[in-house]
Amino acid sequence: MKKYWIVIVLLFLTLAIGTIAIFWGHASRNETPIATVPGPSPVASSTSWTTATDTKITFEYPKPFPAKFLTPVEWPPTVGMSQKTFSCVEKASDDPSSQGVSLHKVNGRSYCVTEESEGAAGSVYTTYAYATARTKGTLLVSFTLRAPRCENYEDPEKSLCGEERESFDLDALVDGMVKSVKL
Repeated sequence: MKKYWIVIVLLFLTLAIGTIAIFWGHASRNETPIATVPGPSPVASSTSWTTATDTKITFEYPKPFPAKFLTPVEWPPTVGMSQKTFSCVEKASDDPSSQGVSLHKVNGRSYCVTEESEGAAGSVYTTYAYATARTKGTLLVSFTLRAPRCENYEDPEKSLCGEERESFDLDALVDGMVKSVKL
């Protein structure tokens, strides 16, 4: 019986700490408009594009990240080149915690997108790797985003979170960064 109460107390403490973390993070987050048409020019009044250099590759990325609920864990992205010829072998993932690979077409450019998701208290962390053909090989852009479980919020945040999830165009955002790349 004592073990039962210990388990209940531990579950309650975990739930309380998780709830505090969600609300504390939500309250301290900057209010940034949702972006649906990203590019190397500003996508929203409070979002501008900043230049970064990663492994001798210069590129532009939005700073701050143009979403309220979807937040970057690794940002700016890592950008690199491979001498390998671009190819994409699609692999569906029925299990949300495993890796999926899919071919995306964005503004006439083909991207091989690898997504690997992992759930944590109230959120899903997804690592994205976008690969696309370049003249001398394959360009790779990778980063990790945190997506909260919108159903954990009360309205109106719950609705706003769902709307952002539906309207946010991550492919277009990455395409804007790729267009800015200088090798």
